[in-house]
Amino acid sequence: TMLPRIARKVDAALVPVFSHYDASQQRFVVTILPVVEDYPVDDDVENATKMNQAIERSVAVCQAQYFWKLKYFKTWEDGAADIYARSSTES
Repeated sequence: TMLPRIARKVDAALVPVFSHYDASQQRFVVTILPVVEDYPVDDDVENATKMNQAIERSVAVCQAQYFWKLKYFKTWEDGAADIYARSSTES
């Protein structure tokens, strides 16, 4: 619920921006989607739905990198190993 509160407070538009790595071009590609219309509203479920739809559109652009997006939303149980942490043998 934080993003809609911030957007409302500063009268900001929600503009989905995301990036992915294009190995064939050996570069990162940044995609900017159109502004999410009628955001925020006074319904937390509708706000969350609109955010999820924007995330779904970003996944559709590069499905092969979908699991990296999941990392952003991963929560850990107390004591669970962080599978994204670099090991001491990696440089």
